[in-house]
Amino acid sequence: MPRIALALSLILYFLMTSFIFASSTGDIYFYGAIIEESHCQVSQINHKIQLDCSRTDKTVSESQVLSDSQLKYLDEDKNLAVMFLTYH
Repeated sequence: MPRIALALSLILYFLMTSFIFASSTGDIYFYGAIIEESHCQVSQINHKIQLDCSRTDKTVSESQVLSDSQLKYLDEDKNLAVMFLTYH
């Protein structure tokens, strides 16, 4: 029984000290996105987005490929925007 208590207290000590050292310094900044290659071509026609997701001999519909889309404006005049497309 004393061995188990000693082992648990050592593990607890190492966990607490590693947390203290890890959180005391440093800044982490993330930029960009994780992007997976898609076989779809995106085009804008008359304020609408059109997807062409043809693969070899069969055509895939937009609803089978696209699960969500969001448009976020970068300026107040709504001249610059970023479109986020989420695929299944």
